[in-house]
Amino acid sequence: MKKSIKQIEQLLYSMPKTPVEQFDFMRVKNQILDRISIPVEAAVPASGTLAAFLPRLLKISAATLGSLLIVISLALGTAVAALESTPGQPIYPLKKVVENIQLRMASDEDEAANLQIKFANKRLEELEKVLEQNKAGEASEAEVSKAVADLQKTTKAAVTASGKTKSAQPKVAVLTKLVAQSAVLKSAAIESEGEVKLEIEKALETVIISQKQAIENIERAGLKVEAVPIEINVEPAEEASPAEQTETGESEEKANKARN
Repeated sequence: MKKSIKQIEQLLYSMPKTPVEQFDFMRVKNQILDRISIPVEAAVPASGTLAAFLPRLLKISAATLGSLLIVISLALGTAVAALESTPGQPIYPLKKVVENIQLRMASDEDEAANLQIKFANKRLEELEKVLEQNKAGEASEAEVSKAVADLQKTTKAAVTASGKTKSAQPKVAVLTKLVAQSAVLKSAAIESEGEVKLEIEKALETVIISQKQAIENIERAGLKVEAVPIEINVEPAEEASPAEQTETGESEEKANKARN
């Protein structure tokens, strides 16, 4: 049995070997493509009219318009998202770009001043958010410092812009915003400590200086500021000692007897 198997193997090896041609894929592909009828656009004569080019022109214009609308939609969506962003988010730097574009598109100095006042108010809101995040351990002191610097820069720009306007409305508006900023910063300084407290006090100094400049702008416009904003001490008031409380109580009692 083993001998017969060996003989069969020898017989198979001794048979002549004929090379088998490999399958020619390219030839088959070319044959298929040759059989496909490709539509050929009719040649347009050199002296053709606009009607001959109109279908192709409309096709290109529709595609271009569609792409343009997509780009505009994405750009507007990104711009809106940027305006709602807060410090620390990746898209936040684009917010400043959008604001600069708004300023460049302002029709006059009054509109530019009102925009600067609006931006200064946004910087104050952002600082409040960053301070809250810092308390929760979600924002670093460096982020607080950056938010304070942005507020200082935008506040100065708002005061300068309002000083260039002919109308008094932006001048009064910027002073009102500065008073609000001062109140917020004083409260934040009392509740803060360390480097954060120092940064807030820097911003408060800038706001107080800006208030004085804003009042000068109003007075140059021929208006009079009836009540200058009161500067409240940042440090919390110290409690009176027992002796001082006793003296105060005795004085009040004597005053009441004198009235009677």
